[in-house]
Amino acid sequence: MKAGEIIEWVAAKIGLSADMLPDGGVIVGAAETEVQGILITWMATAEVLKKAASLGYNLVVCHECFRFEEIPQPPIYRWTSPPAEQPYERPDHPNSVRLRLAEQNNLVVVQIHYGLDRLCIGDDFMRQLGITQVVAGGGYEKVYALPAPQTADALARQVAGKIGLDCVRLTGDGRKMITRVGNAWGGVALSSNRYWMRKQIEYGAEAIIGGESDEYAEIFAQEYNGTVLIETSHAASENIGLRHFVRMLKDAYPDLPCEFYDIRRPYHFVCAPQAIS
Repeated sequence: MKAGEIIEWVAAKIGLSADMLPDGGVIVGAAETEVQGILITWMATAEVLKKAASLGYNLVVCHECFRFEEIPQPPIYRWTSPPAEQPYERPDHPNSVRLRLAEQNNLVVVQIHYGLDRLCIGDDFMRQLGITQVVAGGGYEKVYALPAPQTADALARQVAGKIGLDCVRLTGDGRKMITRVGNAWGGVALSSNRYWMRKQIEYGAEAIIGGESDEYAEIFAQEYNGTVLIETSHAASENIGLRHFVRMLKDAYPDLPCEFYDIRRPYHFVCAPQAIS
């Protein structure tokens, strides 16, 4: 296999050509590079690149962006920075570190975002939760019927257990009875992606189970029909499908080494000490 062929393989699996995929592609290296081994991961961090090199693999496939981009800010917001400052000029910037590691180790980095969402990630998230009956919408707008009605609190506890998390974040009334849920895996529940959350609510979702969210989205959900929002983790919600992708590649290319690198939820919760009465 050549490095670029993995994009074509994923696209064909969902009935598209590679040039129809709206994002991703070969980010570092050459598409014609002969693949010696593949490391699949949610994000190609510096540790992932080091791991690939230590295994002797030369292709890293990530789901999320390789580079951290910045939105250009109007000069009035830049109180102390020079107007002509470039965002990635420092050698210790994560973008510089990642690129240097990839080039020094002759790694090809390929990002497949939409293609993997469609192939396995979106559906695998809900399948892991035991929620499979689609009753409205499609693609990023799917709404599912729960196997049985339950309170939002009970649903949140079930979600945490199914994904192997110690806790999840719940916005809204935990006592609300839920019969229909929206699937907002990954970053679909972020306020920047509000279109899909809105459509799921309008298709009858009483709760939305997502990967990563923010307070803008949480307040929007509360104000729109008192919709409950259950946030798990961007990475954890998508790692399920990425593990499935590894199994698919191993079946299709049994002689090609392929492994998964687990990027975990990058934060933990710290609570204030209990008041002593």
